[in-house]
Amino acid sequence: MTAPTPYDPSRGIGEGRTVIEASAGTGKTYTIASACTSLVAAEGVSLESILVVTFTRAATAELRKRVRSRMVVTRRALSGVGEADHHMRHLVDVNAATREVHHRRLTTALATFDRAQIFTIHGFAQRLLASLGFRSRLSPDLAPEGVDDLLYEHAAADLLVARFAAGRSHGEVLEPRKLVEIARQVVGTPDALIVPAPGSVE
Repeated sequence: MTAPTPYDPSRGIGEGRTVIEASAGTGKTYTIASACTSLVAAEGVSLESILVVTFTRAATAELRKRVRSRMVVTRRALSGVGEADHHMRHLVDVNAATREVHHRRLTTALATFDRAQIFTIHGFAQRLLASLGFRSRLSPDLAPEGVDDLLYEHAAADLLVARFAAGRSHGEVLEPRKLVEIARQVVGTPDALIVPAPGSVE
């Protein structure tokens, strides 16, 4: 394991596991889109070989849009149209032959963008199970979906019962509907900051 360093798009992802840590609103989606573009253009990785998984359908749709947009903008920069920012500079500031290779790879990826493997977690699981066929021993009608209201309500009820059973009923006790709303917000915003931290609450 190497020490954490600032992300350098020109160095590529590299072998093994790479973890990119960032807070909300600091450009995670932008970095992912740029990394996908670099993998395709500079390293020759086919677009369908890259798996990108996120949490919600809205996030998935946004990510697909941003990845495709990033490839379009980069290809335009390779053609001499538009400015190249620091995330694409290593793709553009090369000799003419290498630039042509980058341009051709992105053109191919954009022409086959419907094959991009960008899914929600449950969408990816559904595709994986479908590919296993009979070996998965699951109904072909199985359709994993998001968390439903009944599951939220059961979780809220279990939490309240557990608190009373452990004798921790002092202080403010939230109503089940309020707990359901909090849970829905947390699940819908995976990088939400929960205050106080769950492990610090008695």
